[in-house]
Amino acid sequence: MSLCVAMNNPKNFVYIASDGRIRNIGNRLISDNHNKITKITDHVLLFASGVQGAADYVAKKVKKEVNEQTPISEIFTLVQNESRKCHEDYLKRYPELNRFCNSGHTTIAAILAYYDLKQNICGYVEYSHVNGFIPMVHNDSELKTRGMGQDFALELILKNFSNIQPVDNIVNAYRQVSQKEDAVGGKITIYCIDRNGAKLVYEDAMQDLTFGRNVKMGPDARLSWGQVTDQPFIPQTAADVGALTSQQLYTTLGLDYVVTGKIFASQINGGIANLTDSVTIGTPNSDGDKSIYFENMGNPVATIYKNRNGELSIWCDNKIRLSGYDGTQIVGAVGFFDKEPIPKQTASKLPNTITYNRFRKFE
Repeated sequence: MSLCVAMNNPKNFVYIASDGRIRNIGNRLISDNHNKITKITDHVLLFASGVQGAADYVAKKVKKEVNEQTPISEIFTLVQNESRKCHEDYLKRYPELNRFCNSGHTTIAAILAYYDLKQNICGYVEYSHVNGFIPMVHNDSELKTRGMGQDFALELILKNFSNIQPVDNIVNAYRQVSQKEDAVGGKITIYCIDRNGAKLVYEDAMQDLTFGRNVKMGPDARLSWGQVTDQPFIPQTAADVGALTSQQLYTTLGLDYVVTGKIFASQINGGIANLTDSVTIGTPNSDGDKSIYFENMGNPVATIYKNRNGELSIWCDNKIRLSGYDGTQIVGAVGFFDKEPIPKQTASKLPNTITYNRFRKFE
């Protein structure tokens, strides 16, 4: 059996809380981590615990028999009758449970929390097999703890009680009780009922549950990503998968054009290249020969070639013209094939030039 906490604030609201525990007993995990609070109507909640089959039967039976118009007094009686019949039936089918019940335990323990809109009152109702499940109604400002660790929980809540943070006080009590009871896991669930109805105000694990191996996840099990210790790398951005983005750029694809920041390719074929600033051949890490080829009908007719020593050669299968509107300057020693270079100071000995269409050319 788990622990139930009921806290009533007359004519305002009532809290009802439950826990589910996973306990380590003799190196065996004993789980009681199932839902024990059932929403009967918008303003009525039933906590049922004990033998799980009996508790589930009573909760489902009561929920099936009532609706939003059922008077609260009829619900009180219905819970009493169904609990008593279920308890007696279990004792007949399993006589060994008599010894279990006579030692302070029970097949079913129930607490009903409610808000009665007609009378504008709220409270909780206790049921016990000891007195035949007679409804014991509590409408005053009261706190009730029932189940495993009930005395310790009552002491903790009263000692640290705060009207501002009652939920925190209840959660703290559950956590300390679970540690004292050797619980290694489980869930805390807290509801509040007021004129607007019942609402879940807290649901979370009591504490971290750690296993080394052989763990099977149930349909309601949850595991947050932060609890995974050996996490694989999961790409979060385009750069994580190799995208080359050094700045914010955009790419536009037109019918016969592309506008973008950079294009990386091993070969680009086209007709005309209109360049705004400069052309760079090679990379900072590249070395060796570099060439620019001029072709005519598939045949090379001219080449600008740079070898790894930094020497530049210009070859053409016809004439080479160096022209400048205001003249042509050649800086450095000038030489001809198989001839000694002409020193700078004797550059006037260069071959004569002739005027041709206002430009100059070597003859």
